[in-house]
Amino acid sequence: MPDEHMYVPWDDATDAQRKAVIELWWVKACPEPGSDEFLILQMMSTPDMRHGDPQAARKALIERGLLDPSSEQRSNLTEKGRDVFLSLLDKVTREHDMSTAEPTPEGIKRHPPDGYFRTDAFDEPVSAPCTCTKDCPEWCEGDCGCDACANRLEVYAAPGSVSGEQ
Repeated sequence: MPDEHMYVPWDDATDAQRKAVIELWWVKACPEPGSDEFLILQMMSTPDMRHGDPQAARKALIERGLLDPSSEQRSNLTEKGRDVFLSLLDKVTREHDMSTAEPTPEGIKRHPPDGYFRTDAFDEPVSAPCTCTKDCPEWCEGDCGCDACANRLEVYAAPGSVSGEQ
């Protein structure tokens, strides 16, 4: 999914668009389980997305002082909560300079012959270097920050994809 799809005006977005954006955030941010960022994303998710209980995350954020329970309809982030959200946003929207990013030796093994994952499955052709290390799982989902693997996940694991690579 191209980054411009992340900026769907939230109030006008369909549930499917919101879920797609949140799933992209999970992949790009890769928050540590139990972290403040993890709880914020968990609260934003819906139970059917299988990221845990959004209501439990909401309660935990209130206990940590990140969420102000001033309204039943819409809770507001506290100043500390906004800082966490902005750090999360920065991780999600961080721009990578592809002209300086180089595939790692492990990336070249995973994406022969040169370590780049190329696809025309998006609106425009995409070419991203694989920056995985030996510590990455065999089917890396981009959790380590590798754009090539995150793109591969979107192409092959998306609902309706013709064939999977796993």
